[in-house]
Amino acid sequence: MLVSSSGEYKLVMQSDGNLVVSNIKTGITIWSSGTASNKNLPYSCTMHGDGNFVIYNKKTQPVWSSQSFDWRPSDTYALILEDSGRLSIYGVDQSLEWTAFKSRRTI
Repeated sequence: MLVSSSGEYKLVMQSDGNLVVSNIKTGITIWSSGTASNKNLPYSCTMHGDGNFVIYNKKTQPVWSSQSFDWRPSDTYALILEDSGRLSIYGVDQSLEWTAFKSRRTI
């Protein structure tokens, strides 16, 4: 689980394989990866060094990706759950590489 610095939002991989951002107090989901399934559970997620955030099933097959990979292998990327509840990936230069509210990408 990842919690925003304000403590208001959390990112959780649910038991059904859906990755969700929700408000801690209300329980209301504000974003989901749309990966709920009953096949090949449990799912896991990884922030790769190339800037791509990927959800895998138990067979290590990708089921969702931020598609934010870059070909600058020396760069560092961070997955951040912001105080607004926005899930984002930032580059080492603090550039916004991806945000969950721009798109829902599947692979």
